[in-house]
Amino acid sequence: EQSRALLAETRRLNQLVEELLIYGRPTKLKLQEGDLRVLWEEVLDNYRDELRRRNIRMTGDYAVRHPVMSFDPHQIRQVFLNVLRNALEATPDGGAIGITMFLEDRNILFRVADNGPGIPKDQLDRVFDLFFTTKPKGTGLGLAISRRIVQDHGGDIALDSEEGVGTVVTIRLPYRGGAIPAA
Repeated sequence: EQSRALLAETRRLNQLVEELLIYGRPTKLKLQEGDLRVLWEEVLDNYRDELRRRNIRMTGDYAVRHPVMSFDPHQIRQVFLNVLRNALEATPDGGAIGITMFLEDRNILFRVADNGPGIPKDQLDRVFDLFFTTKPKGTGLGLAISRRIVQDHGGDIALDSEEGVGTVVTIRLPYRGGAIPAA
């Protein structure tokens, strides 16, 4: 029992150090052409068992065809993982997470909405601060790292939340391609 607790704590500290290193090092984007929808599906696959076990429904139109764009798949995967992990931690068993992805004003908007407890108004403006967390075992690095990665891509990330209703995270990435391909 003690060795299991020690191993869990070691993993947690290892993740903390890894996230700090990501945050502290200058970002060199390795841009590739890709479809954000495909990357999202890959990230979602990591959580399919948990979604099933906790009876959490995924809703929305993230499965529709979207434009191919240039982004760093490793870094954007980290953003998707952070945002989905936060939504899962906030969503009650039997709840729902809504996903939408659409083109607006030469940007691709990717929105993740949970129906968790929401974030108190007095804490909303601090959620992207380094080391700020509302979770007992949180590091306060996930959203700070996500914002940095999205800004490095020329985009932005915003969070809206209402206590008792849930939280919506919106990631906006610039789209410089042509028209959206036909579905």
